[in-house]
Amino acid sequence: MKIMILGGEATAAADRLHLSDAGHDVVIVDNLCRRRFDEKSCPTSLTPIRTIEERVAAWEEVSGKKIRVEIGDLLDWEFLSRVVAEFEPRRSSTTPSSARRPTR
Repeated sequence: MKIMILGGEATAAADRLHLSDAGHDVVIVDNLCRRRFDEKSCPTSLTPIRTIEERVAAWEEVSGKKIRVEIGDLLDWEFLSRVVAEFEPRRSSTTPSSARRPTR
């Protein structure tokens, strides 16, 4: 299945990796605004986080599986329509499965 994760840099890494490991074709779409905010407010983090590109490259190295990354603004129609047209997802998600609350 093709899965597009919107705002995917901040999504729990376990969700991205689980989906990829399960054989799904995953693309992360993000404008990295959270990272820029964090860098401005606290430029010397006690626990530095590698860039999304570095993290997916590390995943590919250990797993042999790719996770595609598209950097851009979801409010930019030309950007978003290009990404969707190229990727042709069947499902999109803004909430990682680990964050969903069970229904009663």
